[in-house]
Amino acid sequence: MKKKLVPVVVLCDDGWLCKACPEVHLHSEDEPAKQVHITDDFGHEVAMSTAQFRVLVAKAKAGALDVI
Repeated sequence: MKKKLVPVVVLCDDGWLCKACPEVHLHSEDEPAKQVHITDDFGHEVAMSTAQFRVLVAKAKAGALDVI
């Protein structure tokens, strides 16, 4: 049975002409450590807990990812 993923956000740069973009999905029925799924534009996927995702978002908001 395929997982039912709820879309959260699509991460595309408006200036890029790409066929696929990274996406974030939520699968609340998955085990707690793997409820947030991030798929890159090549189809690779990573899963993390909602708590880990909140830390990532908070660090991004605080500027921790601005060096990239």
